Amino acid sequence: MVQQSTNKVRKIEEKMKVAQDLQKSYVKHRRPLELEENDHLFLRITPTMGVGKTLKPRILGDTI
Repeated sequence: MVQQSTNKVRKIEEKMKVAQDLQKSYVKHRRPLELEENDHLFLRITPTMGVGKTLKPRILGDTI
């Protein structure tokens, strides 16, 4: 049982390493944001309630 848990943890660590490396490769191709006065921006925010809990968007007529 300990062996199985160790193997699962090792697989998770490998997948996390792959994901981190992929994110690092994206950063290399990112260009800095250049803004000038009177430029218009659209900001997307997610309202949160508490720590780590995101509100779900509600659709009209949707009952939970």
